[in-house]
Amino acid sequence: MEDVKVLADDKLEGRETGSPGLHRAQEYVVDHSSLSGLKPAGSKGYYQPIPFVVRKSAEKDSSLALVA
Repeated sequence: MEDVKVLADDKLEGRETGSPGLHRAQEYVVDHSSLSGLKPAGSKGYYQPIPFVVRKSAEKDSSLALVA
């Protein structure tokens, strides 16, 4: 339960992709995994890089309608 409390804490700032809060959460998990004796399986130790594709919509040219 202590791990859940740490990872859910507001100090991690929501853990958005690439955010400092996410990096702190990753470090916490890696440290505890290592201390527990878990061996890394990623291509870079405990980490496994994956590409992200980002799309951004032009809000001024977009609309949304909710129809019941």
